[in-house]
Amino acid sequence: MDFHIIGAGIAGLTAATAVSRFADGEQNHVHIWEKENLPCMHSSSRNAAIFRTYESDPSVSILVKDSYRQLLEM
Repeated sequence: MDFHIIGAGIAGLTAATAVSRFADGEQNHVHIWEKENLPCMHSSSRNAAIFRTYESDPSVSILVKDSYRQLLEM
């Protein structure tokens, strides 16, 4: 079985790693598709481990703050 991951940012590479562990075997292949010359060139590499709590949309802001509270409780 072939698995295709779009993007070689942190999220894409993490997904590819998880899929490769799940799909371990000779008949399984993980393909990573990236339009840049190098991995981690754009937003996921710059945003990693940053949790923004400010959002201009009030509805989104409420969701983000609730998510942050739940994250702290974990």
